[in-house]
Amino acid sequence: MKEFPDITIGPNQLFDWQYGIVKGQILMTAVKLNVFCYTIEPTTSDDVARAIGTHFQNTELFLNALTAIGLLIKQDGAFRNTELADTFLVEGRETYLGGFLTFNEMFLFKNVEDMKSAVVNGPAVHEGGEIDEAQYHTTMLMRNFARSGPSQAVAKVLAELPEFNS
Repeated sequence: MKEFPDITIGPNQLFDWQYGIVKGQILMTAVKLNVFCYTIEPTTSDDVARAIGTHFQNTELFLNALTAIGLLIKQDGAFRNTELADTFLVEGRETYLGGFLTFNEMFLFKNVEDMKSAVVNGPAVHEGGEIDEAQYHTTMLMRNFARSGPSQAVAKVLAELPEFNS
């Protein structure tokens, strides 16, 4: 009988990387359906399905997937946002990043699909354009992104400096 190879590392990280895109698709589907606006308070999957106009059984499975990736909490058959989802994924809040994530998706997921082509052939040529309403909207999305995390982290560090203590 052939013995198993002697290895000291497992392949789990490889599978995490492979399934990473699935987690991203789960996140983006939830953002586009505004799921997190309906799970601020504990809510059943049937109520969420009615609110967003989706298939009842598949909505239950989808909310379970959101629970598995850490964006919802399920308790007694009801789903509610985690702190992460509640802070950054509820549309209308100042810290909402769904628009920015959607903007990023245009570039990130396209590049994932075309990565082999880019490695083989080089990057695609992008044409410049005028600043218009779409550019203004993009700027606002980026502003919310900056205000929702990075700038707060910098402000906390600066507040600890003796020069800024009053």
